Amino acid sequence: MFIEPSKNLKIKGWIEVICGSMFSGKTEELIRRLKRAQLA
Repeated sequence: MFIEPSKNLKIKGWIEVICGSMFSGKTEELIRRLKRAQLA
């Protein structure tokens, strides 16, 4: 499924990837970012 870009939409955003090996703290980093976003 492909979504064709529309010239009328001006939605901006980004995707951040948290990657690492097992037990490297990915979940803790995600929780930290969620808490920080809730406080903002």
